[in-house]
Amino acid sequence: ITTWFSSFSYDVMGDLSFGHSFSLVANLNSDTAPHYVPSIITQASTTFQWFTPVPWLGNFCFELAHRFPLLIRKLTRVVTWVEEVCDEQLELNTALDDAELLRKKTALGHFIRSANLDGDKKATERLALCGDTFAIAIGGSHSTSSILIMLFYALAQRPELQMQLREEISSAGIMKLLNNDGYLLREGAAMEGLGKLVLMDACINETMRLHSPIPSGGARQTVDTGAQIGKILIPPQTVVIAPRWSIGRCTTACHAMPAFRYGCLPRTYSFL
Repeated sequence: ITTWFSSFSYDVMGDLSFGHSFSLVANLNSDTAPHYVPSIITQASTTFQWFTPVPWLGNFCFELAHRFPLLIRKLTRVVTWVEEVCDEQLELNTALDDAELLRKKTALGHFIRSANLDGDKKATERLALCGDTFAIAIGGSHSTSSILIMLFYALAQRPELQMQLREEISSAGIMKLLNNDGYLLREGAAMEGLGKLVLMDACINETMRLHSPIPSGGARQTVDTGAQIGKILIPPQTVVIAPRWSIGRCTTACHAMPAFRYGCLPRTYSFL
């Protein structure tokens, strides 16, 4: 099931963000060689697990990686693919009119179009777009598959919760929102029915609390205006590290327990 969810998440990410699927699900039982990008991203994500206790060491090694080309030759292939995707989307935004771009319905294409309309030249610089594309490829695939896998792990242990979710989906009329093919939600369906799935949302949030795809949270820096979190103001240009694994299990920070408790949401945090 791990392979199924991983293949599904990469296909959805590729189709939604870049307008072409990796066709991993379709080729699961065939002799066709899978696309190299998903496998490389999965291997790289597995490697980063060893840096979870010391995230700064992971950043340090990543900064020095370019000095050892043989060790990062696979990552270089992904970077080359990212550049090709960016060039393709930039070319489409130059060659097509607004109506044709809207029909393409790619997240990256819409982002470029919106930035062009706003006159934001910095956002559409090739180097910046390559970084955004790389983040989309990782965050929109590996993180999604990780959450799906752990969510179904929790559901497999709770048959009663499975029945409650089935009943919620049925009562919300989600199946009626499918198009004629029976596979895809029609336009506007997300706003119309998916917002009614309160229990489903609670289960996803609880999965992310206990099994975050990025346990260390990664390092982030506040913008020039700082960040207001509740009553606390974090100064501008401040590096913030918020380890999801620790916070999600810290009883002094929130009403959390190291167990799947979907009925306790929404949670309140005492430091806000």
